[in-house]
Amino acid sequence: MSATKVKIVQTTARIPEPLYKEAKYAAEEMRNSVNDLLVSALRAYLRKVRRMKIDASFKSMKTDQAYLDETERIENEFAQSDWEALLEN
Repeated sequence: MSATKVKIVQTTARIPEPLYKEAKYAAEEMRNSVNDLLVSALRAYLRKVRRMKIDASFKSMKTDQAYLDETERIENEFAQSDWEALLEN
């Protein structure tokens, strides 16, 4: 099994000096580079943003009457088999 190589790009970021110093200190404590720390932090932040977008898309379902009606219809359809399965165990 071969690992997929990811193209690395070089960029410049301007960050406040106190933040850089804190990041440098944290990276040194973790025996890591500031670059690796920034990549990890950016990945974590973007993962959080994606999660927030997903959560926001589901939030509208709470008031979507068509979705609520369909959910109730499915729930009613499976009510009997749900009870049967519950009683068997």
